[in-house]
Amino acid sequence: MRLLTRLHAHLEGALRLGEQELTRLCHVLGFYEAIYLIGVFSRRHNLLAQADARTTLDQLTAAVPAYVLDDIAEQMGLAEATFAPLRRLPDEQRVCGPVFAGSSDLGGADADSSWAGC
Repeated sequence: MRLLTRLHAHLEGALRLGEQELTRLCHVLGFYEAIYLIGVFSRRHNLLAQADARTTLDQLTAAVPAYVLDDIAEQMGLAEATFAPLRRLPDEQRVCGPVFAGSSDLGGADADSSWAGC
C-alpha cells in the first residue's frame, strides 16, 4: 500500500514529509485502523466511505478537512514540552503500541498513544 510505504520511508529517513502531509497520511490511516479495530465499516463517520476502486491516495489526503490539520498542529504544539523528553530517547527505548501480559485477554489492547512521536 502506497500510504504505508510513504510513512515507512519517512520513519526510516529515506523520505522527509512535511508536517501537513504527514498529518494527512496519518489521518487517513486512522480510518483504516478504525475499520480494523471495530470490524465494521461506518459509512457515516469514515472518510473511506467516499472511496472506490479508482480513488487515489492523493484524493484521500486532499479530502482531509483543513480544520483537522489546524487542530492536530495545535495539539502537537501543546504537547511539545510534554513529549520532548520521550523524543530525546534513543530509538530502541521508544516503543510504539507496546503490549502487556493480558493484552490478548482484552482483544489485543495496547498502550499506544496514537502517534506520540513514533
